[in-house]
Amino acid sequence: YEGRNEFGSILKFGLNLSANVHSPDDDVYFISANSNGVPIQNWLDGGPEQVGLYAHINAALLSLVNDPDIDEVVVHDFFMDQGESDSDTEILANAHKAKLKRVIKELRENLGLPNLSVTLRQLDSTLNYAFVSTVIAGQNALADEDINIHIVKGPYTYNQDGIHLDGTAQNLVGDQRFTASQTNKGQIYNG
Repeated sequence: YEGRNEFGSILKFGLNLSANVHSPDDDVYFISANSNGVPIQNWLDGGPEQVGLYAHINAALLSLVNDPDIDEVVVHDFFMDQGESDSDTEILANAHKAKLKRVIKELRENLGLPNLSVTLRQLDSTLNYAFVSTVIAGQNALADEDINIHIVKGPYTYNQDGIHLDGTAQNLVGDQRFTASQTNKGQIYNG
């Protein structure tokens, strides 16, 4: 994996899933919706137009539902790797938990999956952000409040920029994300 950071932890997660599918006929799809370096506020109400979080995910899932060769679409997990931008200021950090909770609620409502499992990558307390511990506390509190929210944790190692996870850490996150995904059966998506 090392040197393929453009895939992130998704590659290792996908390899784990592929090695453990229930049937060789089962297909696994990943739907990506992202925007780099934005606070959680930017994800409220579906996020910026260029991402269109809810519309993008719904459109991708509907294309699978409408595919005559696919019998059933089961959504297992939504992964969020977010929070660094909210760790810069006290105001953003203090509001992070409530806004993250709202984004998760909106996502579940919009997809019609009230018990959708959400996995959060916990931020690293060693990062040089003034209020990272506040964001981490909020992430952990949400996981304590909601049995369908899971946390993946380091220890993380970084690329030379000191911000982005290196291949070893991406593999760790992929492994932990796979383990967390095994705790739920997923929900059938009907559109």
